Amino acid sequence: MNERLRRGLSPVLLAEQPCGTRFVESRRLIIPDKTMNKRGLLAMFNGQDVEHHTWLKLSELGFIPQNEEERKMLGFLDHPLVHKYPSGDSPARYFMEVIVGNHAILASYLPPNSITSDHKHSAEHGIFEDYHLIGGESRLRMGTEVRELKYGMFAKVPLDTSHQLETGKKPAFILIIMKNAGLVKRENWHR
Repeated sequence: MNERLRRGLSPVLLAEQPCGTRFVESRRLIIPDKTMNKRGLLAMFNGQDVEHHTWLKLSELGFIPQNEEERKMLGFLDHPLVHKYPSGDSPARYFMEVIVGNHAILASYLPPNSITSDHKHSAEHGIFEDYHLIGGESRLRMGTEVRELKYGMFAKVPLDTSHQLETGKKPAFILIIMKNAGLVKRENWHR
């Protein structure tokens, strides 16, 4: 494990340990979007296989399924999930939303000319996010800082920092690792 930490890899999963994968539990906040499916992603990203690139990034980060059940859970949903909020639906569509160990893993499509809600995560629970841009382009605002994200780039959102993603003419596909989110109920992730 020390070698993994030295190389900057996640200590959460080791090859000989089960990854403890489970689906996020929240039937009130998430529903399937039957208007799109994962087969359409290739066309949205000019033939780039964002599912395969997401798998590569997860593997690089140390999230390795230990059996067929875990492999299926870390696969993309046929129809993405929509997050429902009292203020309105999120423009993002989530092709993966699972808990692995202490972390939530989300694979999100954000359409062109979209913006997510301005939000932060619970400092009380120590939740913070890592964003990995898998496809397209996006801007990430963290507090007063704005970062342009392009393919392969990474951004860490500091604890208790207001942030939001925005796209321009191109869509974005983002792998989000919500550290410590697996320790609390889904309803407590945002504030």
